[in-house]
Amino acid sequence: MTKPEIEEFDKLSISDLMGANQKHLLIAIFIKMKQINGKVCFHDRIIWTFLGILITSFIGGLISLIILNLIGKL
Repeated sequence: MTKPEIEEFDKLSISDLMGANQKHLLIAIFIKMKQINGKVCFHDRIIWTFLGILITSFIGGLISLIILNLIGKL
């Protein structure tokens, strides 16, 4: 999509947006967020949050395994 097409989405009503193609709306939202923020930070936050949860779970699992092994030896 080109920039003039994106500006056309600014002038549409809710009922017009409901009838628009989903791919076009998704692209327009992405480009609009990029214009406003400079880059889309939401995607980066999701990735870092997911990685943080995975790392925390892994470390928690290791700690649990070590503690269970120590308890089993007592």
